[in-house]
Amino acid sequence: MMLPNASDYVERGDDRDIEGDYDGAIADYTQAINLEPGNAYWHTLRADVLQVSGDYDTALADYVEALRIDPAEGSAFYGRASLYEKRGDYELAIDDYTTLILLLPTATLPYKYRAELRYAQNDLDGAFADFTEAIRINADNYDSYNNRAIIRQAQGDIPGALADLVEAMRLNPNEPSIYSNRGMAYHELEDYERAIVDYTEAIRLDPDYINAYNNRGNARRDQKDYTGALADLTEAIRLDPDKATMYRNRALVRDDLKDYAGAIADLTEALRLKPDSAIFYYNRGVVRNKQSDYENAIVDSNSLNHYLW
Repeated sequence: MMLPNASDYVERGDDRDIEGDYDGAIADYTQAINLEPGNAYWHTLRADVLQVSGDYDTALADYVEALRIDPAEGSAFYGRASLYEKRGDYELAIDDYTTLILLLPTATLPYKYRAELRYAQNDLDGAFADFTEAIRINADNYDSYNNRAIIRQAQGDIPGALADLVEAMRLNPNEPSIYSNRGMAYHELEDYERAIVDYTEAIRLDPDYINAYNNRGNARRDQKDYTGALADLTEAIRLDPDKATMYRNRALVRDDLKDYAGAIADLTEALRLKPDSAIFYYNRGVVRNKQSDYENAIVDSNSLNHYLW
C-alpha cells in the first residue's frame, strides 16, 4: 500500500476547500507542507484558505514564508495583497500589485486591482493610468473600458466616459453594469430620458440589479415621476433592505408626495442602519418641520450639529 504523497493531500485539500470544509483543507495542506516544506505553492494554498476562514495573521505568515522560499511566487503576492486590502492596508496591497506588474508585465489583473485601490484612495490619475495600461495590453477587455469610464466620470470627463462605455458595450453588449454606468453618465448630464433607458436595459439584463433600480428611481424623481420613483426605490429596498441610502432616497420621494409619515419612517430606518449620518438627521428634521413637529425637529438639528462638528 502506497502512502499519500504531497500532491495527494493537496488534491484532497482543494476538494475540501471547494466544499467549504476549511479546517479539513488546512489540515491537508499542512500535511503536504510537512512532506515538502520547501514548496512555496503549498504555503500559498494554505494561506488562501486561512484568509477565507478569517485567520489573517497565520495566513500572512504563510504568504511571507512562500515568498521567502520563492520570491517570484505570483499567487502569494495576489493572496497577500488581497489580505492587506481586507485589513485596510491599501499601500501595502498596492506595493504587492506593483511587484506583480514587474513580475508579470503583460498581465492585466495587477493593473486592474491596483487601479481599484488607487480609486478607493481617490488617486484618480493613478487609477486612470492603470486602466489605460490594461487597455494597451489587451484592447479587447470590456471590463477595463467600463472601469476607466467610472474614473473619467469622477474626473469630470463625461464625453470620455461615454466613449469608453460605447467601446465596452461593443465588446460585450450583454453586460448590465455598462448600461448602468452609462445611465449614471447621462444622469449627470441631466439627460434623464437616456439615463432611464439605460437603467431599464440594465434591469432587463439583470432583474435583480439593485443599483439600477435605485438610480432609475432617482432619475424618475428628477423627472417628477414620483410614482415611478417610489416603485423603483421600493424594489431596490426589497432586494437589499440593509442599504441606508436607499431609504433616504425613498424618503425624499415620499416627502415630494407629502407622505411625511412615510418619509420619517424611512429616514428613521436609514438612521438605524447608519446612526452617524448628519444628512439623514437634516432630512428628518426638515420633514418634521413640515409636520409642525418642532420639538423633534430641534432634536434632529442637535444631532445634526453633533455629527457635523
